[in-house]
Amino acid sequence: MSAFDRLRARCEPWIDLAFRIFLGGVFIAAAVPKIADVEAFAISIATYQILPLSLVNLQAIVLPWLELIAGVLLIVGLRCKAQALIINGMLVMFIVAIYSAMSKGIQAQCGCFGAEAEAAMNGLTWAKIMEDTGWLLMGLYILLGSPNRISLDRWIEQRRSPNGDL
Repeated sequence: MSAFDRLRARCEPWIDLAFRIFLGGVFIAAAVPKIADVEAFAISIATYQILPLSLVNLQAIVLPWLELIAGVLLIVGLRCKAQALIINGMLVMFIVAIYSAMSKGIQAQCGCFGAEAEAAMNGLTWAKIMEDTGWLLMGLYILLGSPNRISLDRWIEQRRSPNGDL
C-alpha cells in the first residue's frame, strides 16, 4: 500500500463526516424557516410555475420535513447512504427547478432558506445552480464512498457483530 493510499484511508472517514455534517446542516438550516412559514414557502414554490397549483401546498408541507429528517439522520449517521440518496434527489430537483425558472425568465427568489433569508440573496442565478451542484457532489461522495466508520450505522453494526471488531 502506497503512502497516498494510507493517507486516503486515514482521511476518508473524516472527509465523509465533514461532508455529512455540512450537507445535513445546510438541509436543516433550509428546512426550519420553511416549516415556520409554510405559506411563504408555498408562494415560492408556486412562483416557479412547475407544479400544478393543487400540489403546491402538499409540497410546501412535505418537503421541509423531508429536508429536516434527512439532514438530521445524515449528521448522526443513520442510514447514511439512503439519506444521501434522498438529499441528492432533492438537489437534482432544485437544480432542474432553478434552471427551468431561469429559462422561462421568471424573476424570483430561490425559496431555499425561507423568505427572510432570501431577501439578502440574488435570486435565481447560475451561482445558485453551481452551489447546488457542489452540494450534489458532496452528496455523491457520501453515497458512493465506502461506509463511514464514524456513524450511528457503524455503532449499530458493531453492537450486532459477535466480536465487535472495527
